[in-house]
This record gives sequence, structure tokens and C-alpha cells, in this order.
Amino acid sequence: HFDDQDGLVIAASQGEAWCAGTEHETNVAYRQDCIPRAHFDTFLWSVVTVFQIMTGENWNWIMYSGMAANHWAYAVVFILVIVFGQTLILSLFLSMLMSTFDKVQENLKKKD
Repeated sequence: HFDDQDGLVIAASQGEAWCAGTEHETNVAYRQDCIPRAHFDTFLWSVVTVFQIMTGENWNWIMYSGMAANHWAYAVVFILVIVFGQTLILSLFLSMLMSTFDKVQENLKKKD
């Protein structure tokens, strides 16, 4: 089991709740300094978060936060996004690389 470092629980080392005093605040703008950058609250940040997961940048923190907020089965979504997303990014990168190699090879043949 893991400890959610970003929840509204009292941390033993800090002595106060994360984002103290805003536990029952519903206005998201009021808590803007307390909201982590990777979240699914808006469409724009959802796209950014999915891109962050697909690139592999700190995806495990997002997965653990999602699991703590929802359910352990939430990890299946992350695994699917990682597998299919990274495959998509890899195939796009390789197709661009192969296209560039073909152009360079054609230019070299023209010079010869």
C-alpha cells in the first residue's frame, strides 16, 4: 500500500495538511496553487496529462494518485495509455526518421 503525498491528510514531517484550510473549498480557482499540474479536471489539462503519461514522464505518480482517488483498477487505464500511446509515438517517430533517410538517400543518388 502507498501513502498519497498529495491528499488532504496530515503529513508527519510537515505537521499540517497539504493545502491546509481548503478541504471543503469548491471553487477551483481558490485552490489553484494546490492543484498539481497533472490532473483531469479540464479538457486542456487532460490532454496535457495524457501526453505526459505517453511520454513516460512521471506517469507512475499520476497513476498512484488516480488509484488513490478512484480504484486500483484505474491502473489498467494507465497501462493501456502507455502501451498504445508509446507505440503510436514510436511509430510516428520512426516513420519521420525513415522518410528523412529516404530523402537523404535520393539526394545522394542525384549527386552521383
